Amino acid sequence: AIDDDPLVLRELQHDLRDAALQLVTESDPRIALHRLRDEEFDVVLADCRMPRLGGVALLALAIGRPTLRLKGHTLAMATLGLGVIIAIVIIPC
Repeated sequence: AIDDDPLVLRELQHDLRDAALQLVTESDPRIALHRLRDEEFDVVLADCRMPRLGGVALLALAIGRPTLRLKGHTLAMATLGLGVIIAIVIIPC
C-alpha cells in the first residue's frame, strides 16, 4: 500500500491484520517506485493524490506503460509475462 498519509497506512494494517496477507507499506511514492521495480507484489494499492508522484503515474512508471485518460479519470493497463491483463482503475476521491 502506498499513501503519503501515515494514518491511512496504519488503518490498512489494522484492517488487514487478521487476513492471511503480508502488507507492505510505503509513504514515499519515489521509494515505492524503486520497490515496485525491484520486488514482486501480488496487489498494489496506491493513493491517487500524493505530492511529487501520484498513484497513477507511479503505477504507470512501475509497469512501463502509458496511462489513458477517460473523462477526467485515469486507467493504467499492463500485460504481465503470463498474459494476464492488469487494469488499475482510479476511483474519484
